[in-house]
Parts: sequence; structure tokens; C-alpha cells
Amino acid sequence: MTPKEAELLLPDIRNDESLWNQFSFSPFKDKDGSILDKNSNARYALIIALQYNWSTSDEKLLRFIVQNEVKMHQKASGLLYSLHISTYLLAKYKNLENVFLFFEAKEANFDTYCGLDIEKVFSAGVQKTIEYLKQSTNPVSLRILERVDGSIVDDYLDEERLRDWFEEVARAYPDTVEKERRITLIDRAITFKEFQTGRILVREWFNDHLNQDYEKGNEFIQKSNLANIVGRAKVLGDFSLAIDAQKIALKLCDSPFDRISKTQTLAELYRLSGSLLKAWTELKNCQPDLEIYKGWNTSGLGRFVITTALQLSLDCDKNDKIKSEAFYWAHMLISQSRFITLVIFELAFEAASAINNSELMTQYEILRDNEQKRLEDMLASLHPRNNLGEDSQSQ
Repeated sequence: MTPKEAELLLPDIRNDESLWNQFSFSPFKDKDGSILDKNSNARYALIIALQYNWSTSDEKLLRFIVQNEVKMHQKASGLLYSLHISTYLLAKYKNLENVFLFFEAKEANFDTYCGLDIEKVFSAGVQKTIEYLKQSTNPVSLRILERVDGSIVDDYLDEERLRDWFEEVARAYPDTVEKERRITLIDRAITFKEFQTGRILVREWFNDHLNQDYEKGNEFIQKSNLANIVGRAKVLGDFSLAIDAQKIALKLCDSPFDRISKTQTLAELYRLSGSLLKAWTELKNCQPDLEIYKGWNTSGLGRFVITTALQLSLDCDKNDKIKSEAFYWAHMLISQSRFITLVIFELAFEAASAINNSELMTQYEILRDNEQKRLEDMLASLHPRNNLGEDSQSQ
């Protein structure tokens, strides 16, 4: 379901609560064992539809949505826009009774605790909420008062700040799509798999970037915009645009670390686009800076370079000389590195097998298996068997 589809369904959803179940928290486990929600995107689409069509009659529906957003966030880390927007839309009602739901949302997980605005808990009014909590028989009231009394309220939050907050958030989550930031619309296009729309928007953003005159000293903003354009274009499958933007970003680099990072990203973009020769040519350009920046061999930066080289080797045809060149270069970098990951050992084993180097294939098979065992032993130590409990039961 997309936001446009949710908006078309909105009159029926408002009139028939039996339709709400399709937006409830519906957990399932992915292949990694993480708990996901199969209705999260549909619920997010409905939240966006309500953002642009907020009504004084939708409070019950929004409470239902926030309750299910809280359930989802309690089962996973992170803080999604869906919770940000839905709690703001509910806060607009300024209903004192919602204070406990807002506090539950705030405490759903570590990220919500840190990132969800405390103003939502007091959205009905700072002093009104405090008085309401003092008179409430709900046991959570005391916890909320203990959390904020003498700190947040005294030092930060008052009625004026609450009014300013409502104005700030109204700008962040406007009531029409025309007022939305372009990056928000691009991210939504990615979320709802509207890739053609997303590609159009990100190309417009890149063209605006090319036509913009950045004042001296604003290099950070320029680099940030380019990084966002590259990242979104890559996700949207527009590798040509991502490559063009990354080339500009590479010219702005002023340190060996940055040049290695941007060059590796450019090589990876070429690899993903199928231009393997260009990918290899760019990746080899990292070598001079690897000799200057001595910390590459203990950092993630070095592991990224090695991973791209191994994946490039595996992508090449059997008779392509890049296949062996990329592998042996990666092998050299591995030999100079520390903290090599299991994924890299697995890729190196596959790449050595693909070029029929039995000696290195055996070497990486051993390294892979040893690292796998080390990780399994480490996990086992974190979850030791309760021998006392087992012995007690056997007796």
C-alpha cells in the first residue's frame, strides 16, 4: 500500500473499524531472527495520508496507530519516522489522557527514549499535564513525574517552549505534500518502491546541486548533499547518477582517508553498474593513499577496500585477467591487516577457489573455520548453560 492508496481508502477506514486490523502490529521473524512487522509499511502509508488529511475526528484511529507503532518499536531497536509523525499527529489533540501512551512510546526502546521528543508527553500543556499526573491513580504517573520533576520542566520545558515546538514540528511534518522536503519524498519513494518517482526527484536534486553556488566555507554542506545524492541514487538503481555525483565528491577530498573512502565507493558503484574494468582502475587508485594513511589496516576503511576487491574478482569471468589481479591484490592487503572479518575470509575462500589456487583456498578455509569457531565460542560464553538448574532438575 502506498500513501496515495491509503488516502483513497481513508473515508472507508474512518467509517469501518474492522478495516483497522490490516494496520495492526503483525510480527514475524526474518532469516536472521529479527522481529519485523508485515504491516509496518501499510501503517506508515496510512500515517502519511492522515498527515495530509488530519481531522479532529481521527483521534481514536491515531491512538490505535500509535499503540501499534509502540508495539513494533518495543520489539526492535531504532526510531522510525512513522512513530515521529504519528505521535505528533496525536499530540495535536492536546488530550491529557494520551500522556501515558506518549510515555510508553518514549520508553519503547533505547532509541525512542533518546530521540522521541519529551514535548509530546506534555503536549496538552506543561502545567496541566503535571497537575493531571499528580491527581491520577495510574501507577505510571509517579514514574513520569520522577523522570521530569526538577529537571526537564524546570530547566527546559515551559509553555512558551511547547508552543515553539509545535511550530517547529508542523514545519517538519507539513499538512500538504507540496511543502515536504525533497529528501523526504525521495526516502518515501524508496520505502514504497516507487523507484521511477524517486529517480526523477534525485536527478532534480543533483541538477540543483550543480547549479548552486556554494560559498567558501560551506564545503561540509556540499559534501553532505553529494553523499545523500549518491546514497539515494544507489538505492534507486541509478548508478550513472551516483557515479557522476561521487566523482564530484572525490574532487573535494582533502585527506588520504577521505580519498580512499570516496575512491572505494566510486569503484563499488562501477562494480554494481557492471563496469568491472572501470571499477578495478578506480580501486587501484587507492594504493598511493594506502601507503600514506597507515591506519587503514586496522580500520573498517581497509576492510571495505578488501571486500570490494574480492567481490570484483568474483564478478569477473574466468578468463578475465582482473579476476586474478583483484584477488591477489586483496590477498596482499589481507596479509597486512588486522581484525579481518568472517565475511572477508569467506569471500577470499570463494575467490581463491574461483581461480583454482588450492594453496590459498586451503589457507582461507582454515582461517574461515577458525574465525567461525571463535565467534561461536564467544556467543556460547555470553549464554552459558545453567548447569546448576539442569543438575537440580535431574535430581
